[in-house]
Amino acid sequence: MKRTLEQTINIICNRIHISVEEYLQHTENFEKWCRDCNGWRDRDNFHIDRSRRDGLTDVCKSCNNLRVAKYKKENRDEINRRAHDKYWANIEESRVRVRKS
Repeated sequence: MKRTLEQTINIICNRIHISVEEYLQHTENFEKWCRDCNGWRDRDNFHIDRSRRDGLTDVCKSCNNLRVAKYKKENRDEINRRAHDKYWANIEESRVRVRKS
């Protein structure tokens, strides 16, 4: 069963503990709530995600950059192994790409 827009707004407001009027005021100002930093950000600060109702991710770009940096730091060996495997799986294409750069 699909929720109505009013039901969705009420769920969001309850989740972030604000009134519906305050929520509507922020959305009129083209702001969106970031669930990581728990703050209102301009809608330009969010990546596009067409699978979501509003078409934007729920984490702002700066928080997402911190997540990615943390992941890369914690999983450096795995990332390097995957890059190595990808290079050797397509060795001819990889060599051509390296020569062009």
